[in-house]
Amino acid sequence: MDERIRPYYFQDNKGPYVRRNFAIERVNSDFIVIQDADDIMRPAKLETLYNEITTDERLGIVGSFYHSFLDEFKELQYAEKQEFPLEHNEIIDKLGNWRAGICHGSAIIRKELFQSIGLYDENPFGADSFWLAKVVEYVRCTADVKLKNIPEFLMLRRTHSSSQTQIIPTDNPRSRRGLYKQYCEGKLRKVRQKLKDSPHTDIKTELKNCKCLDFIEK
Repeated sequence: MDERIRPYYFQDNKGPYVRRNFAIERVNSDFIVIQDADDIMRPAKLETLYNEITTDERLGIVGSFYHSFLDEFKELQYAEKQEFPLEHNEIIDKLGNWRAGICHGSAIIRKELFQSIGLYDENPFGADSFWLAKVVEYVRCTADVKLKNIPEFLMLRRTHSSSQTQIIPTDNPRSRRGLYKQYCEGKLRKVRQKLKDSPHTDIKTELKNCKCLDFIEK
């Protein structure tokens, strides 16, 4: 095995975001790429994303398109194309409304961005959306970071037919993701209000401290 690769094995299942945070805290690279075990990475994914994000030091996230398939991948003709806006402003507008503007699994992220606004919440679902919502707040306040998608399909993403998002749409009142979104938005509104009342407030500190870990308990 390549000596740069360090595998870790866990006996328990604490959810994906606990493990992502574990890895992000230990990685030596300046860039983070999320690759879930049940998705398929296209051969050129890492090289393509790395080459793009290193063209501009202000690029905090570079995403790409992907194909989605249900349960088991058969052939590309049976997979559905998932495309996203290419330009920064449109991506921010979508993410700010909790709509799909960029996909973690088909993107590369500058590690410095995690250091600026904090790691993922460790709820078992939806924490990537909340983290991206915090990215939006940071971008709008500082204008230090740019987001971009490139029009290449670099991942095959598995969708499980038994997942809750397949059974209950996120806009359904019974959807836990919908409830989680409302809860997170409430926390972010408090951050925005504090910044409005005290313009010299440190946005990085506020976003790091903005957590929704108690959502499950409520």
